[in-house]
Amino acid sequence: MKKYAELLSSIAAEYDIRQGENEPNENFKSRIIYSALARLSYASLWDKSDDAESTVSITHFKDRVAALSGAYSELYPEVKISECLADELYDLYLKTGYVYHKAHRISASIPCVAEKSGNLFLRGITPAEKVHLSGAGFYLPASEKNFTADTKLKSLTEMFCLQGKTLLETWQELMTSINLRVENLADDMEFLRMTPPFSKGYWQNKHETDGKISITRTAVTKPRIYYFYKFDGEKRLFSQIPNWLTNDEFFAEGTENRRGGAYRKISCACLAANGTLPPFVYEVDGAIVHLKLKYLPPPAELYLMCLYSWSQNLSELSIFKRTFDKDVFFALKKFFENVGYTFIEET
Repeated sequence: MKKYAELLSSIAAEYDIRQGENEPNENFKSRIIYSALARLSYASLWDKSDDAESTVSITHFKDRVAALSGAYSELYPEVKISECLADELYDLYLKTGYVYHKAHRISASIPCVAEKSGNLFLRGITPAEKVHLSGAGFYLPASEKNFTADTKLKSLTEMFCLQGKTLLETWQELMTSINLRVENLADDMEFLRMTPPFSKGYWQNKHETDGKISITRTAVTKPRIYYFYKFDGEKRLFSQIPNWLTNDEFFAEGTENRRGGAYRKISCACLAANGTLPPFVYEVDGAIVHLKLKYLPPPAELYLMCLYSWSQNLSELSIFKRTFDKDVFFALKKFFENVGYTFIEET
């Protein structure tokens, strides 16, 4: 931390990145460097374009990340940085609305802010403005409001396109609109796994036989077709789920980072209604919180979590084990609990 005129200590102080009480120095360095790269790459959106447009190319953004990553790797060879970091930051900023996209070019979003539990979640913040960082996400304590009068104020739900209803409300609403009937479906169907362990996958080859309504989908056909189903004695009842509920091109399935999967808006609601949705497990370590995701939330919610956290391994960028600033974590925890997710503290 003392190398190069205490560069990392200076960055940590500027962005209020604090070390956990039991956090190894190498992990702390990784988190500082990740956030520094995120802030500097986002600042590249204000680089002047050759054609005087208010946009930059996606290539320019990613090249900036690659160049900065290379520089930090030379300064701190003990910190291993993923070769996919440029794609990771671009994906995070695009899917959370931090950047606008058009024909291979991107620009910073309109400034807006959402307040939650004493914290301001920021977007569209210029390089000159003060921010704190948790992961790649910008925030400030509410006591440090510094945004301009023309900054748009939004709820966290509106700002990040999150689900507005609770999980149980979502499931109950879906159940009132289905029309189960006898159908003969393809033999290669796969069925939602309803009970842990989910480490074996979210889908399985066998169906539920308890008479409760669950979810099935085509295993081969792309895009997949989803159905509600219920096995009532010898009757096999199905109701196709509208495509717009399960296949979202913006959050496409099959992405390498596995944050895709629009169907989880329904699967999480289904598991919650049946009392089998696993809780999020967290551990407080001083100024930071470590979180384990036992079941991934829907894409928009997962992107929000990943935006405001660090992977616990910068070289692998895992989405299942994340580290948050403590204040940011408890603000997001309150939001997710209001929706119907549960948390268990690991001691």
